[in-house]
Amino acid sequence: PDLAQVDCIVVGGDGMVGDLQVYLAHAGANVYMAANIAEAVQHACMLQSAVVVQPILLEKIDLDALRVAFSAAPDVRHLLITRGRRRGARISNADMVALDGNCLRRGALLRAVAVAAGRQSPEVYRDSDLDNLRSPGGPPTIAEARLQGRLILIAEDDEVNQKVILRQIEMLGFAAEIAHDGAEAYKLWLTGNYALLLTDLHMPVMDGYSLAAAIRREEAQRQPMGDGLTPSRIPILALTANVLNGESHRARQAGMDEYLTKPLQLGLLRDALLQWLPLQAVDALPDAPPHSSAASPTRADPRLPIDVRVLQSLVGNDPAVVDELMAEYRLSAHRLAQELRTAHTLDDTRQIASIAHRLKSSSRSVGAATLGDACAELENACRTGTREVIAECMADFEAALLAVETYIL
Repeated sequence: PDLAQVDCIVVGGDGMVGDLQVYLAHAGANVYMAANIAEAVQHACMLQSAVVVQPILLEKIDLDALRVAFSAAPDVRHLLITRGRRRGARISNADMVALDGNCLRRGALLRAVAVAAGRQSPEVYRDSDLDNLRSPGGPPTIAEARLQGRLILIAEDDEVNQKVILRQIEMLGFAAEIAHDGAEAYKLWLTGNYALLLTDLHMPVMDGYSLAAAIRREEAQRQPMGDGLTPSRIPILALTANVLNGESHRARQAGMDEYLTKPLQLGLLRDALLQWLPLQAVDALPDAPPHSSAASPTRADPRLPIDVRVLQSLVGNDPAVVDELMAEYRLSAHRLAQELRTAHTLDDTRQIASIAHRLKSSSRSVGAATLGDACAELENACRTGTREVIAECMADFEAALLAVETYIL
């Protein structure tokens, strides 16, 4: 791309900025070096227009504060070099372009600067790009994704938004589970194995800000694992229809990693998942990581119809108490299954989803992980699937329920 006479301000003091200077100057750009934002602002105020190139690989940055800092400059565009391995530049806002810095190529850098300067259009997403993310047999089930360490948790109270984001997640080849408010999402996070959290900011019971803050507090209290490693930090992405000034800053202060606005374009969601969601099947956490706060419930072993240790972690090891609760659960599950079958016969997807949601929660409380995941699949299918898909999920539910009832007897 033609960068002749493009004014570029490179911010930073590490070895990478020297390489950026050489590449940009060789392409014809006028390059100004700045050790920090304050120096970059001084340069920008003296130029007619400028592209500010800033590597932020190892730090967080407040985009609202960045715009305020350069508000006195005539015309400034920002190129933020972030973590990740995608090759193309992405326009996140009218004045900001993002580019991944891991394995960064010179050509990608120059094209990104040209995009920021308005001399080149950004790359267009093709259908084949999305096909590369799809699993060969479609998206994984919730149980499969959990075992792979790639399950996404979505905290969203609006049913329409739930359906839209679930459909997008499935189109991209991933699996997700829905929580209807922040409190439910927090409970699921404590007991589940989730790779990423997408949360709305404004929900009943517990909003997204409180949810993120609670998770970060819990993570901070966890002790190192037996191998000396620090327990993993779940990426939290804010998802909201509000574009109020300063809200992205507030979201990051609460412990969120990225701020996405609805309606969310599929390509932008794809970028966010590629950046934050681990693509390798990694599950380094033990079943019950010790930490200094009150003990969290044990995660169930999905290979067993019921893992009684989960219930024991909640109510203690008294066999009489455990047996009584198991008996009550069996009766409740039997009753809810009957209601579920009736709702399915009446083709009442709203009622199916509601019952499946209730049975999902109680099943996981007693350690029936496979049945809980089958209920979650059925709940999702009522929002995004056809009658055929719902019927398949009902069959999986019946098989999981039979295994649980047989195991209890």
